[in-house]
Amino acid sequence: MTFESELKKGNFMVSMCSACKIIVWPPSEFCNRCMASTVWEKAPLDGVILELSQQDGQFFCVVELATSFRIVGRIISGIPDVGKKITVERCGMRDGTSFFDMQVLD
Repeated sequence: MTFESELKKGNFMVSMCSACKIIVWPPSEFCNRCMASTVWEKAPLDGVILELSQQDGQFFCVVELATSFRIVGRIISGIPDVGKKITVERCGMRDGTSFFDMQVLD
């Protein structure tokens, strides 16, 4: 299993250190803190908007998930603002590039 193969199936997975129990991001076979091996787990889907941008009427954001790692995604519903909570609704691969579609939580 790889991050990309799971993302192609619509599964957002992260690597978790088997020793220190931290999320290793970007995903890796080994922990970047203690060098222990990692295991695959479902990623946390709720986060907070840190930054916003808008292009062609669409909003994009940098989001922090589980207070430990950040991803960039597109807002597909809700009114975005820095500090608002979001959830990842869909993810996958398009033309060899990962995507994350997010909904703003009220």
